[in-house]
Amino acid sequence: METNNFNIAIMIDSSMDETFPLQIARWLKTFSDDLDDSYYEIIDIKNYQQFLSNGGTDPKELETWNEKIHGFDGFIFVVQEFSHQMLATFRNALLVNKKLWYKKVAGIISYGSSNGDRAINYLKDVFLEVHLTTIRKEVLLAFAKDFPLGIFEPHKLIKTEITELMLQVNSWGKAAIALR
Repeated sequence: METNNFNIAIMIDSSMDETFPLQIARWLKTFSDDLDDSYYEIIDIKNYQQFLSNGGTDPKELETWNEKIHGFDGFIFVVQEFSHQMLATFRNALLVNKKLWYKKVAGIISYGSSNGDRAINYLKDVFLEVHLTTIRKEVLLAFAKDFPLGIFEPHKLIKTEITELMLQVNSWGKAAIALR
């Protein structure tokens, strides 16, 4: 993580599906290199799953999680819709220490049935609980259009929407620093 730049975490959970979230996150990371001066890092909740699954009760693992998340100013959540909502590990990651997210900013990219729209609604409710501000722009991905042959290939409109989302996370996140 950079110490001088604005730091944005690309949050994914590849525990149930490695293909799509990793493809999206890697594309975002590459795309972000040419977009702005912020530092972007991929955080896969899968790497913290044991800790998050047991409610974050291990003090050493909680300290590791807190240190990892604390330094980020903004977040882009890449969520898949699963059974009409997001994966529970995202909820656990947000609730294990509510103070980590206070007055920070997040954007959401979703995919799944109904393009992940229901996962976004569920995630926003958890954001309210932890005082994580959601930007207005959301990006909903469709399997047929955005993952032809199972490969993430964003078309021009999706690239434009992702650019807008990333720039909003960046600008609103920088403004929110003064509030913390």
